[in-house]
Amino acid sequence: EGARSLSLAYDVSGGQAEIQPVSSLVVPSGLYSALKLDLKGDGTWNTVYLTMTDSTGEVFIYRVDSINVTTWKTVTVDLTKAPVSSAGGNADKVLDGPIALTKIYLTRNGSQPPTGTVLLDNIRVVGDGWSVPASSRSYFTPSNGESTSFTFSAGSVGDYALQLKDSSGRVRVLSGTVSAAGTQSVDWDGKDAGGSQLLGVVNAVLSYDSVPDGVLAAQPVSGGVVGITTVAEPVGAAALLLDFEDSGASWKKTAGSVTLGGSTSRTQGATSLSLAYDVSGGPAEIRPVATPISAPMNAFSALKVDLKGDGTWNTVYLNVTDATGEVFNYRVDSMNVTTWKTVSVDLTVAPSTTSGGNADKVLDAPIAVTKIYLTRNGTQPATGTIFLDNIRAVGDGWTSPTSVNPNNQDNFVPSAGQSTEVRFSSATSGDYELVVYDSTGLSRTFRGTAASPGMISLIWDGRSDSGTVMAGSISGRLSNDTSADGTLSTTSRSIGVTPYLTGIAARIEDPNNPSLVGVSADIAYAALPVDANARAKLAEDAFVHYDREEFGWDTIEPSKGYFTWGRSDQTVAAATARNLAIVGRLGFSAHWASSAPVGTPEADIASYPPSNLNDYVAYARAVVNRYKADVHVWEVWNEPNGPLFWRPAEDPVAYANMLKATYAAIKAEDPTAIVISGGLAGFDYDFMEVLRQQGALSSFDAFGLHTFVNNAPEKSQSGTWIDSAESYLAKYAPGKKIWITELAWSTCTPGAGCDSGVTEAQQASYLSRAYLDAAARGIAGIVWWNLVEFGNTNNKLDNYGLVDRSGRAKPAYTALAKVGAALDGTTTAGVIAPTADGGSLLLSDMADSSSGSLVNLNGTTSTLSFGSGRHGGVAGASVAYNFGARGTGVRYDMNYPIVGQPTAVSVWTYGDSTNSPIYLKVTDATGESFAGLIGNSAGPVWKRMSLFLDGSNPDFTHSGGDNDGTIDFPIKVTAITIYKSTVSGQASGRVYLDDLSAHFGPITRGVIAVGNGVTTKAIYSLNSTTATIPVTGATAFLRVGKSATPLTISGGGVSVTYGQDPIFVTSAPGVSAVASRTGDAVTFTWDNGDRSDVSISVVSSTGSVVKTLRTHTLYDSGTAKVVWDGTNSGGVATGAGDYRFRLTVYSLNGRSSTVYVPITRTN
Repeated sequence: EGARSLSLAYDVSGGQAEIQPVSSLVVPSGLYSALKLDLKGDGTWNTVYLTMTDSTGEVFIYRVDSINVTTWKTVTVDLTKAPVSSAGGNADKVLDGPIALTKIYLTRNGSQPPTGTVLLDNIRVVGDGWSVPASSRSYFTPSNGESTSFTFSAGSVGDYALQLKDSSGRVRVLSGTVSAAGTQSVDWDGKDAGGSQLLGVVNAVLSYDSVPDGVLAAQPVSGGVVGITTVAEPVGAAALLLDFEDSGASWKKTAGSVTLGGSTSRTQGATSLSLAYDVSGGPAEIRPVATPISAPMNAFSALKVDLKGDGTWNTVYLNVTDATGEVFNYRVDSMNVTTWKTVSVDLTVAPSTTSGGNADKVLDAPIAVTKIYLTRNGTQPATGTIFLDNIRAVGDGWTSPTSVNPNNQDNFVPSAGQSTEVRFSSATSGDYELVVYDSTGLSRTFRGTAASPGMISLIWDGRSDSGTVMAGSISGRLSNDTSADGTLSTTSRSIGVTPYLTGIAARIEDPNNPSLVGVSADIAYAALPVDANARAKLAEDAFVHYDREEFGWDTIEPSKGYFTWGRSDQTVAAATARNLAIVGRLGFSAHWASSAPVGTPEADIASYPPSNLNDYVAYARAVVNRYKADVHVWEVWNEPNGPLFWRPAEDPVAYANMLKATYAAIKAEDPTAIVISGGLAGFDYDFMEVLRQQGALSSFDAFGLHTFVNNAPEKSQSGTWIDSAESYLAKYAPGKKIWITELAWSTCTPGAGCDSGVTEAQQASYLSRAYLDAAARGIAGIVWWNLVEFGNTNNKLDNYGLVDRSGRAKPAYTALAKVGAALDGTTTAGVIAPTADGGSLLLSDMADSSSGSLVNLNGTTSTLSFGSGRHGGVAGASVAYNFGARGTGVRYDMNYPIVGQPTAVSVWTYGDSTNSPIYLKVTDATGESFAGLIGNSAGPVWKRMSLFLDGSNPDFTHSGGDNDGTIDFPIKVTAITIYKSTVSGQASGRVYLDDLSAHFGPITRGVIAVGNGVTTKAIYSLNSTTATIPVTGATAFLRVGKSATPLTISGGGVSVTYGQDPIFVTSAPGVSAVASRTGDAVTFTWDNGDRSDVSISVVSSTGSVVKTLRTHTLYDSGTAKVVWDGTNSGGVATGAGDYRFRLTVYSLNGRSSTVYVPITRTN
């Protein structure tokens, strides 16, 4: 036909001769029974072959004929019969349209002549006018009641069979008979003959014959259509993770050479993702720009990917990241198939490699696709383009397990008889296995069968299969099948893992009375759950309440808008499982957000503030939003008043802006959150003044302070820093509490890397005493930095920890456990009296001018007056002063001899928030003077300030007389001096003074705490001593951590020996008679600290108030008593029955504790 034919002059002596088309020779769409070509041979018996390639890349080799005939003849290649061979593509041996002629070749037949010429012409396909089928829907969801219909044109009468097949091998055949040529339509519900749904990309093969007898011929004409439609998984059984509707805009290249785009060739939605790659230089990799969508908390069996390849055998991989941050590397498939197909990635089998996270090789829900990459396979072409669409996680619709704990807490306490309810929903009938396990390897297994869909509830007592109580963060792994035959399938199943199902704690915590005791457990630095839980256990065993943790910006948001929560989720879960309340520190800068200049050392980049404050605020908002159910205290940055953490130099204006913006963001997410200002390195008045001028004092709920010092807490500057903070807040931000978010002493040995250090014994003692001082002052929280040492060097930073790197607990850890146990569940009632038994002598009521006179120092002007501003007695002294520009202080000279040998002298002061230092001086029999700082003029409250005559006050000095540093009795009080504050620089003010007293007996420092049914006296002395400590109950105990040793009561007190390490004496409040007649009065006695705020009432056995005896009454340190006359609030005598005295103590930090003492009344 036409004007020319193709001539092939060949030589096949060295092998076959082969030609390929320069451009694709695609056959028009349709179904064909044969290929015909006109052939003119050369008389030899050599052979002509041709290859056809279908749309999947499958290559079919057909023998045409020998070339022995030297005249034109037409040869028919029967396409209904199997070819010589086929290979590649989808390997189904069906010509999936469209098809193309891709090769013609000649082969020598035995000893036939190797050379010759053959002519070819008029190659064509022939059929009966039947067309390939088309679907009315490219994507449909049968579980929503959707279906599709297939249409095709029948060119003749005959029988047909339309075979539909998905990637898992499920098949549906729709057959029929055509009685008249024309358009045919066949409906399909998406299911196979047995009612099971086909899933994913569906391929079709239409076969027909020309005899309408109801039986399809053995060798019908057939043609395939790849990806005729896509069937969505049942609703609830699949989670669409990536639909690529944005044409790849939400992904970015992170390695190699790859161009992202969109294509209308897709399986669902409007577009797919196209990846034009070049892997000649290595893998091509893409990652999400922002946080990827996670699958819901369901049990999944597979990840399904719709893939359209480019004919190469290069390979597609993807990474799935689970809830813990563990990355799973899965091979998807090769790219050889050039039409759409659904690839299934088995999620029930661990991939070849995993990394990071909790390293358990189990997909902890929720999961997300976090990387896609392409690799070259051997010598395959390095360039090409592939398409991806419709990536989804599939299962049976069963949910991952959840738990419901008592009182909706994060944990439960098996040792207290508590249990938890574990729930999951079965979307189908089937068998299941639930395994709950902790980080140590203990586990409990539950097995059962769900007869029908519904909620399954299991009660768990917290014990393992062996009966051992488990502990810490608990995970749950659910496996299920859909057979409901009593045996869980080992192959056809879904798995759902909840990594933080619940927690098991050692004891029940009172959420209404949290302890102030805290530590930086640094759980966030632990990579594996076993290490995270080990650190949390250390804190729990030490009765720690607050755990200060870093929510590292760089870890959580490694690139802008891309959040990874694995490490912080693990931190929060490990902490809350053991009743640790997290103090979350927000900062430092992520590397991508830092304002650090180019060339900044890697270690310093984070310490530069963010270049864009909005980025920091967005990060803080995201963190608080995620954890607001579990974390209620947040600290904004760390030590912003120094160059170490705010480089290159402090910038209070910039920090004020950060604090204001972050506070607003936190409160928008969680109005109940407590926001702490970034802990200052010591109190910094100038820094605070700038914050005030910038309007930032209203942008924190509590003030953060760091009190690192080198010497003992009593003689250090830490007390002045706290006083300064109290003074400043009282004046400019009343009501805000102080948090000491870092303090510690290092046990390094002075030398290289260590400018100062203490012994391990000193570290332990200092810790206890600092915590008790904080409790006495009403500090809201105090946090030791840190729990576990950073390293093994002598560097100062490596030796602040309470546990060394080998796991050895230093004495300070034991000290923390003791003070933590003593303060757990209690409220501090105030400072204990300066001496053990409270014995004191009032030297002066300071009610008139006979108390002394003022001496102005260096130009100070002052006025001494007396009036009703008093602590006790009839009046008190008032010192009004003005230092002016040059004045340095005012001295209140006096002369009060003391008979005997006192161990302390005290005076009550009422401050003016200037933080002016107050010194007290005594003079001994030789004329030698001893003076020391007794406190600073803090907020407007009465406070006892004491000069301890053992020399333990800060800035304790001596001079004159025999100048031997030894007090020669008798002594007299000779002066109280108020100095100008070097912190605030405030020039004027007024301080009230009252009740100058001498104290006798062994020096006692410490606090009174009330809670857990008892009063605790936490006491120590800087010199070892034995003393009798008054108690009020019928029994008393010496408490050491969890244990308590009975003490012998004699004369209303117990004899104990104590020194620099505090001891803890407990005794309940007392009553004069546990049982008495209704007409008798009953006396209630209890111990107080200085300025204890107390309410007392009598309540009935049902808790209703019978009579209120005291309401927010202030008491000083010592034993107090109140008498109940047996009447109710109306003065009417009460009847017989059981009653209780109810004592409630209110702390300066806003907390309260209540204890009850029962009594019985009889007629």
